Amino acid sequence: MKSGMLRSLAFAAVPILLANGPAWGSESKATAASDPSCQVSGQIFGTDIAAHTIMVKSDSGDLVNVSYDDATAFVRELPGSKPLADAPRVASQELAIGDRLCVQLSPISRRTASLVRVTLHADCCVLDKTALDRL
Repeated sequence: MKSGMLRSLAFAAVPILLANGPAWGSESKATAASDPSCQVSGQIFGTDIAAHTIMVKSDSGDLVNVSYDDATAFVRELPGSKPLADAPRVASQELAIGDRLCVQLSPISRRTASLVRVTLHADCCVLDKTALDRL
């Protein structure tokens, strides 16, 4: 019961965090939107590790549930790197609310992610700060 209450509190706090947080990831959004391999792209809105699902707030504002399984590959994209070029693996437990995702769905089930490219929130903030410094 405690974990259910905590999960409810986490989901209740997310809109406040997203509404009050700094705008970031504009370059990541442009990359994800222009990448046809991303069937779902956006920020993590919530996760349920037990159910193997991630709730993503898409770039268009829709909430999308993405399922994953043991075969799903999670890779970290670093700012300025080419997609998947020596991308380090990330465990699904390391994902956090606010991280940006580019999800490629399995061609077989079309409901389960086969590849999830992750840009950590901290990496996006560094990227945005660098972009602001250039102005």
